[in-house]
Amino acid sequence: MPSQTIDKSIPTVRKIHFPIIEKIEVEGYVLYPGAADSTGLAHEFQPGVNVILGINGIGKTTLLLMLYRMLTGDRDLRDGEELGGAQRKLIKTSNSIFAVRVPDRASDAEATLRFRLNDRAISITRSLKDLSLVSVSHDDAGPPFSALDDLEDTFKQIVSQLSGLDDFFDWVLLLKYLVFYLEDRRSLVWDKWAQTEVFRILFLPDTTQANYKSLLNSALSADSQARNIQSVLTGEQKKLARLEREVGQAGPEDLKVLKAQVDGLYSRAERVNAQLNMFDVERRQCRDSAARLRNDAEKLSQRERELRERLLSSIFPKLSDYGGFAIASIDAQRGCIVCGCVDHTHLEIAKKKLHEKLHCPLCDADPHLQEKNVVSSEVEYDKAELEDVASRTISLRNDAVKAEREEEAALRKYTAAQVEKYEIERDLRAASQKLAIAENAVGLVNNNGIKNTRDKLQLLQESVDEYKE
Repeated sequence: MPSQTIDKSIPTVRKIHFPIIEKIEVEGYVLYPGAADSTGLAHEFQPGVNVILGINGIGKTTLLLMLYRMLTGDRDLRDGEELGGAQRKLIKTSNSIFAVRVPDRASDAEATLRFRLNDRAISITRSLKDLSLVSVSHDDAGPPFSALDDLEDTFKQIVSQLSGLDDFFDWVLLLKYLVFYLEDRRSLVWDKWAQTEVFRILFLPDTTQANYKSLLNSALSADSQARNIQSVLTGEQKKLARLEREVGQAGPEDLKVLKAQVDGLYSRAERVNAQLNMFDVERRQCRDSAARLRNDAEKLSQRERELRERLLSSIFPKLSDYGGFAIASIDAQRGCIVCGCVDHTHLEIAKKKLHEKLHCPLCDADPHLQEKNVVSSEVEYDKAELEDVASRTISLRNDAVKAEREEEAALRKYTAAQVEKYEIERDLRAASQKLAIAENAVGLVNNNGIKNTRDKLQLLQESVDEYKE
């Protein structure tokens, strides 16, 4: 192996300090109720290995996660990607991870953590409701720290300085990959970027840390730019391929055929619209005529009922309400309320005897057997008018039925024309789109549009290559 020369002017030793957790106290958290004489949780960690034992659901994992979150707050590394695949930025995670685990959502719960960092004692208190910092304190064994406006910023400054790290990102990374081993932690062995970052933090000299991060961020930014432009480039390449296919399919003769097709569809559309208007007027007229005829027939029917009632009262002067109802039921062909007969032929015979021979429709008695009454000329006139009104009522109702059938026929023609109109409009849209594509394709050929598009794609490709390099 050839010998290598080591530049001893570059420092190869870097001193990084890890947190040593001494004590955890939890108050007001339902998962750790404590005992009658000592509520909550208070535990001091001993030097060496500390083991937490307990059955499932007792809160072992929650305690481990609480220790981690006390030191990081609600900031964490990005999930689902290698460390080198994104900008060196922490993301905001859920701040209610402990609140959702208890019924009262940890409304008054707090945790206090005491740990040592570079031989300095630090104590922090966080609300378990939202992981916000309540207090930060440290001993006076070393130089004081400047107090910042935000308590979280003060904490980040303290741990970054005491740990010997450049920023809070490196602090969270070391906690997640070297200090804690949580369930969601990715493998350090197989994540090459995680290994790179850890070795960079632990061993890269201070003089080159900032330059390394700057170069890494530039590379990641260039990679992001290359991906974005590549996405645009891929879309434009697909558009160009489609245009080239369309240019190959469209020629002057095709344009003539498409234009003739579109013109023919426009003519058909105008004709169908005219038919629609005509059929619409026809069906409306038939509908109005049928309604008018039904109304006239109803008026005559009312007059017919009045005449029948007056005629019956003349023929039978002492007719009771019950008797009038029974006769009216037969007269209207509804049936006999005495025997229940509904045979129209028999009811028609009874009705005829009533009006022509003046027989009683119930007992079939001749007039000479009935109580004596005087049949005046007025009765004969009412009978003649009744026949006329009844005949006219039947005629009007027949005419109304005829008008309704004509309306239905007009509606069928209107519906068929509407369907034809929709089909023509659909074909017209498709033909118009084809014509526009053909005209655009021919225009691109005549105006060097295809060439200009290719030149644009070449520039995009060069930009992608440059960013990748």
